[in-house]
Amino acid sequence: MEFDLDEFQANALRINPQLTFIALSAKTGEGLEEWYQWLKRNAGSTG
Repeated sequence: MEFDLDEFQANALRINPQLTFIALSAKTGEGLEEWYQWLKRNAGSTG
């Protein structure tokens, strides 16, 4: 399946300019530590 990540992010930011994107790979582990840290910082956040 084709997927244009840049287009997806641009469209999502038009809807909500405050979105944060974290690139990660479950296969290689790349970006997981950044995601874990984001989860810790935002745990319990109501938005």
